[in-house]
Amino acid sequence: PASTIQHQMRTKHNLPIKSQDIHNVNILRKREAAAGRSESAMLGDFLKDIQTNDPGSTISVHNENGTISMIFMQTSHMRKILATYPEMLFVDGTYCTNQRKMPLYVFLVPDGNGQGQVVSYALLRDERAESLAICFQEFEKVNKLENLVKTVMVDKDLNEIAQIKRVYPDAHIMICRFHVLKARHLGILHHAQKDHVPLL
Repeated sequence: PASTIQHQMRTKHNLPIKSQDIHNVNILRKREAAAGRSESAMLGDFLKDIQTNDPGSTISVHNENGTISMIFMQTSHMRKILATYPEMLFVDGTYCTNQRKMPLYVFLVPDGNGQGQVVSYALLRDERAESLAICFQEFEKVNKLENLVKTVMVDKDLNEIAQIKRVYPDAHIMICRFHVLKARHLGILHHAQKDHVPLL
């Protein structure tokens, strides 16, 4: 930890080093180690490192005809948080996070303080129903939460909602207000003159 290094540098060498300096050195070291390496190679090393240092973690790689369709990742700490707060699940896809344009799906739960805690990640080949089905089925297979998940918060993606309902048929589906307002605003812009569109 940066605080331990900081303490040792101050007590043994009398150097008033800041924790930010240590973080900067770590970032520089990682960039130098990554120089000339592909994103895929770095991801492979990252996943191997997790499996080595966290035997309770889960790394699943699904492929079809030699092409990766999904990479699922969950640490033992993530699984412990999910087991503690399984009632409400947030699922969201993020885009343009990697060179291969694979959507990154993030699963979160609110903890006892109402703070979002990431409980797993999944990189998917695409957003088709088949890919989403593999993702949600893997999440359930690893965590076995069928009777514990009561509510799932998603964006407006109908494919996503349909696949979640297949895995958690009794869960209530809630649509994120931000995504609904954004979709409404884009719809208005599409069907009306910009000069006549009121601000949200």
